[in-house]
Amino acid sequence: MAIILQNDFHGAVDYGSVINAPGARDWFDDPYFHTPLLQLFGQTWENSTFAAKTTPVYKRYGNLKLDEYGRMIEKIPACIAIEPPKPWKPFPDHVVNAVGLSTPGLVELLNHNIWQRWPKPFFLSVETVADTQDERIHQAYAIYSRLRQKDFASPFALDVNWGCPNVGQDNFDGLLDEIRIISTALSEIGVPLVANFGPTASAELIADVASLGIYQALRLANSFPWNLVPYNIRKKLFGSTVSPLERRGFKDTPGGLSGPECLPFVIQQFKAVRACGVTTPVIIGNGIQSQEAVQQVKDAGVDAGIAIGIVNLLRPHRMRGIIDLANSLFGGK
Repeated sequence: MAIILQNDFHGAVDYGSVINAPGARDWFDDPYFHTPLLQLFGQTWENSTFAAKTTPVYKRYGNLKLDEYGRMIEKIPACIAIEPPKPWKPFPDHVVNAVGLSTPGLVELLNHNIWQRWPKPFFLSVETVADTQDERIHQAYAIYSRLRQKDFASPFALDVNWGCPNVGQDNFDGLLDEIRIISTALSEIGVPLVANFGPTASAELIADVASLGIYQALRLANSFPWNLVPYNIRKKLFGSTVSPLERRGFKDTPGGLSGPECLPFVIQQFKAVRACGVTTPVIIGNGIQSQEAVQQVKDAGVDAGIAIGIVNLLRPHRMRGIIDLANSLFGGK
């Protein structure tokens, strides 16, 4: 089945079966400097659903340098490292990033009045980032207030990011009550919520969040915190157990890994979640760079669809086949 979510204002809305990873198309589908080149090699988002880059409610500097419009200043950002080519593997397929939620903030982004005029169903992605629980809860109410006050031409779903490893919020011990409070506040916006977890979140936690009855779908598609990636995978991909970003000076944010080596962990996590009795529709991502990977996800029992991201950068020639197959298998567009 495709991703069908219930909206207070629009009823049941079809979001397709292929969702873009937040950030793959920036805030407003603005092309990156390398987009025209990648389009020559087949990059296409046609028949997939746009998801805006994750943002907290207020401005955050993070590690990615942005101009006053929120666009990247560095053409090759220092906080993003691509797997180095090897004699037996000349074309890399993994990325480590420590962007750290660099953003103008939801308040400023809404002032552009672009999302409000978006012509098709889409996803917004938010995260509450602060040092204290009270501050994070306050931010949730601020997100609710800003989004509730705006009129949108098209229905949107709200992707709530609960696992960004680059801001130190991928440890959920004792946070279930906070998740409940924040999720309840965001549910009052009247749009469907999707909970986004990384591959290190426990199945028990995800099951507890699903049992709240607030989220209409789960997205298991966040990056894999570098320090939790098995040593043998780190050495195989980057030749060292030390993050390439640490060697560039990002000592406190070694980043998160994205690529095919992550997909088996996400599938294992999905199966563990289902074993806990969770029936909520699930979207799987992180490492889907081939039609074989799409079939692997389907064979594992995933029912809603997939999320794709860095395939557009590292394997753009495969995007058409991946999107078409996923829509065929999951009943999408």
